Amino acid sequence: MDQSVSQFTNSVKFDGETDRKFSALVQRFGRSKRELLGQVIDYFYRTKKDPADISDEALKTSIIRNHKEYVGFIKTQEGALLIPIKQDVADISKHVGALIDLIEGQLAKQTQALLSAQRAQAVRVDQILAHSELMVADTHKTDRLKERFKYILRAYIAARDSFSLMTPAKEKDELAKLTFNQIELL
Repeated sequence: MDQSVSQFTNSVKFDGETDRKFSALVQRFGRSKRELLGQVIDYFYRTKKDPADISDEALKTSIIRNHKEYVGFIKTQEGALLIPIKQDVADISKHVGALIDLIEGQLAKQTQALLSAQRAQAVRVDQILAHSELMVADTHKTDRLKERFKYILRAYIAARDSFSLMTPAKEKDELAKLTFNQIELL
């Protein structure tokens, strides 16, 4: 205990208002008066601030200096990086726009060519279908014609077979004439 008493030989006197403020700070920070006073002195010693300077001109000067350095840094970065990047982006946008226009033009041409080819193909398909229908109709006509011809031929054969050796030539000629007339009517 002798050492701790001898260690603290100095004392500081202050008025009641200052003691009340000091006690409030001690309560707020949760430290002893001796510890808080030591920390306050260390703070002012290290920062070299004047406790009478409430507006803290040194701090303002430091902030202004740092602000100027930051602004200078930003301007440097803007000149070195941002403006070239902006220019590159503008160039890329211009080239992409030109490329899109080119692609759209090519697509329009190809689409037009494809539509023309489809129309031509549709016309050809319609022609083929019409020709096919005609061929089917002709096939039906041919089949009907063959059936009629077979009927006429059977009738001719039956009539000829009914003739005898004594049948006059006139009847034979009439049968041939009648058969030719029926064939012409087909």
